[in-house]
Amino acid sequence: MSTNKTVHLKTAVVGIDGSEASRHALLWLLAHPTLVDRIEVVATYSISALAAPYGLRSAVPNLGEIYRESAEARVEIALKGIDDSRIESIRTFESRAGTGLVEAAKSANLLVLGSSGHSALGGAFLGSVSSKCIRNSTVPILVVPPSAALRGELKKVVVGVDGSPNGQAALRWAIDHVDADGVVEMVAAFSPLEIPEGTLARNREATEELVQVSIDRCENQRGVRTVSTITAGDPRNVIAESAEDADLLVIGQRGRRSVSHLLLGSTATSLTHHVTVPTVVVPDIGA
Repeated sequence: MSTNKTVHLKTAVVGIDGSEASRHALLWLLAHPTLVDRIEVVATYSISALAAPYGLRSAVPNLGEIYRESAEARVEIALKGIDDSRIESIRTFESRAGTGLVEAAKSANLLVLGSSGHSALGGAFLGSVSSKCIRNSTVPILVVPPSAALRGELKKVVVGVDGSPNGQAALRWAIDHVDADGVVEMVAAFSPLEIPEGTLARNREATEELVQVSIDRCENQRGVRTVSTITAGDPRNVIAESAEDADLLVIGQRGRRSVSHLLLGSTATSLTHHVTVPTVVVPDIGA
């Protein structure tokens, strides 16, 4: 008996910039086959910053072709030794990297980026391109650090929750993508610095209520095991510490400003810059 049921395949766009970090991000995605069904590799190039001041476009008629071929060569190097049927297409086009990647991923389910590693001063992982993508993407972004192991498992997924719709979306994403026998750990933080006496207890109670609301509203149809951790402290530190032994961290792009003091918006930016586990940033589609 035939059926007309539509199968919706999950698609990821992977940004390749010629760095080992971007290649590692692709390898990490390929090692976790439950995340997506098909992959589009994208490389952008931009010559406008140089062309305008020095008139390079008119002086070198085939300048665009030279840059395009360079981008194609970067992709070829990144894909060397990789043979996977899920890589269905490769695209190179002229655009500023952040803008181009966000646009390319609009019809996808996931945008995947590699983090650039520590700066010389031990600073942030991400460059301006990744930061721009995180601020503007309408689809979840997966940021993979160079140290991420290719274990192929998502047994422990940590998610930052604060009771906001965006935090709820992050929790739902985590539940949908953790391994069936895995666990989703919901992490919430509250301020330990409030006064007068009694405020600390009220903050904890309010945060516990927000976590419970998140659990109640989430449609856990897979029956995934969930646990919660509620701790006094800076949410960036609390979430980062909880995620140290996780396979994946999931956070919302923006959060609520309330007594929970989670402020997931600024927390998301900080965490994707400094954590050492792959991190998914779920966008606030209502923003």
